[in-house]
Amino acid sequence: MLGSLDINLVSIIILRSIILTLFGTFLLSKWLRAEKRFYSDFPFIMAITMFILVGAKIFDLFLYEYFSDLNFEKYTTEDPVLLWLPKTRWLLMTFNTLPLLYLMLIIWFNESTKTRSAIFASFTIFWTVYIITVPVFSFLKNSIMFLILPIAILSAFTYFWVFQHKRMPKVHGLIAGISWIAYILSTFIRPILSEIGDPPWGLYWVAEVIDLIIWSAMGLAFIIKPHYS
Repeated sequence: MLGSLDINLVSIIILRSIILTLFGTFLLSKWLRAEKRFYSDFPFIMAITMFILVGAKIFDLFLYEYFSDLNFEKYTTEDPVLLWLPKTRWLLMTFNTLPLLYLMLIIWFNESTKTRSAIFASFTIFWTVYIITVPVFSFLKNSIMFLILPIAILSAFTYFWVFQHKRMPKVHGLIAGISWIAYILSTFIRPILSEIGDPPWGLYWVAEVIDLIIWSAMGLAFIIKPHYS
């Protein structure tokens, strides 16, 4: 199945999945050992996010292989069978953002349950309906910025605010905030790298290495305590 893919791309995705699983397991065990546990706790939210991302990256291997023959008709097809392959990946991407969105909403709308629930429900319903009903893959591919960037920007701002105001001493807000800024930049770099080198994915494996470093830093932000702890 993966014979036509760049060995670098395959190796990095496998390595990234292993590291994400290790970080997720550590954070989940940390949460389970706590005397008081809430589903809104940072370690639990990040653990769930990383586990979902592992599933998404494994699915990426299949998509990379599927779109590796340069048959660009697949990018404009209206065949529902072909479309549901990338649609499934985008749904996983949406589900991957939901725990993070939930966490941010709890921080900023802690006393307004109705507002928090309305924003969360609107985001979930809009993206689920959009992904399911979008007619061609190119429309789906071009929507990634609108899906990821708002939550990434909000996350970066939140973690910097947490660090500046010396809140949440078990989370290193500075490391997490810088990681999210790096993730935002990597989102813009990824399409450029795919155009460099051999088609169809070029140096896409470099983007996976960058994201591996970024997500490892995010995991370390929950292990390394800030100076005010």
